Amino acid sequence: NAEVIMLFARDPQLKSLFKSLQEVGHTKVTVVGSNVVRNANTAAAQIPVEALYATATAIDPQEFHNGRQFLEAFESKFKERPLWGAHYSYDAVHALAGAAASAETVEPAKLVQWLKTKELRTRVNHQMRFDGNGEQYYASIAVYKAERGVWQLQMRSSQW
Repeated sequence: NAEVIMLFARDPQLKSLFKSLQEVGHTKVTVVGSNVVRNANTAAAQIPVEALYATATAIDPQEFHNGRQFLEAFESKFKERPLWGAHYSYDAVHALAGAAASAETVEPAKLVQWLKTKELRTRVNHQMRFDGNGEQYYASIAVYKAERGVWQLQMRSSQW
């Protein structure tokens, strides 16, 4: 009998898994999914297993030190909540603007080279550094648990 099931699929497959587990009476299990199952509908649904966790490569803005301030300012200005991942775009724009000012250039090749050597302090995420492929170093990965209809943060890689 499996104690943990890793699921790399979307909601329909998760629902099918839950149904099948109930049919065979194997609900004393923990299911771990990826960020595609971490949504409000899944958290609010009946979860017939002992626990449902999901990993996420994009951390919600309110979980960062300045995240609530970002959300309040955004909602005040635009009268709605930002789209998923907006705080990363916000920080990237400010990081690029700051990099261009510090490097004293907007020439793409020189700016990219400059970005590859710096650790940028950003407004929400606090830390941005890019590797040779343009991917973010030290990106936070989080683990959430579906509890009482919402996703509860359990841990974040930047705060082990």
